[in-house]
Amino acid sequence: MSYYQNNDMGMSPGALEPGTLGTSGDGRSSGMIFFLMAGLILAMGIGLFVFFLIRSISGMGDDMVRLVVPGERTFRLEEPGSYTVFHEYRSVVDGKVYSSGAQLGSMNITLTGPSGENVPLGPLMSNQTYNMGSTSAYGVFSFSAGQAGEYHLSAFYQGGEEGPETVLAIDKGFVTDLLITIFSSIGILFLTVFVSVALIVLAVVRGRRPRRVLPMSQSGPGQYGGFG
Repeated sequence: MSYYQNNDMGMSPGALEPGTLGTSGDGRSSGMIFFLMAGLILAMGIGLFVFFLIRSISGMGDDMVRLVVPGERTFRLEEPGSYTVFHEYRSVVDGKVYSSGAQLGSMNITLTGPSGENVPLGPLMSNQTYNMGSTSAYGVFSFSAGQAGEYHLSAFYQGGEEGPETVLAIDKGFVTDLLITIFSSIGILFLTVFVSVALIVLAVVRGRRPRRVLPMSQSGPGQYGGFG
């Protein structure tokens, strides 16, 4: 009777020894999925940023009251509150282009309320400007409308002098709304970039995660050849 032990377990060259570490194939697959998800989210974020910004800005300013001066103009304010008067030195009104230069010049401007009362025009607390397409403007005055109704604006060059026609635009909270729109769009972009970076980091971590190869059972088939 003879007894023999088979120590050759049929392991191929380059195979991992029991108890050693290797790279998980499942980790690489899931990592690739995370990479694809990151790219998709980033592309969607950039698209939403551009779409939201263009769509919001393109319609802004359409409701502003625009008055061509010098001259006397009557306009209606739908609600009371604080308003800003802008000088649009580049503007388009009723299809006509106005370009008068950045300086408003020596122009006397007065404003009368619905009841015939004088409405004081005061300085702005901060610089306010905007540039949108063919329109460029900066804030020149502010005033407080005590009630809704018809307002009358008179604007003439001092001493009856001749001067170029220009545009005065009146609006309530335009610059504030513009800044909110811009920063909201930037916030959307930053959020998608953050999520994309997080997914890329997760993909790299999962792709490098080691896999432990468990030792084979000592009593498994092929361990002993048997008796002869």
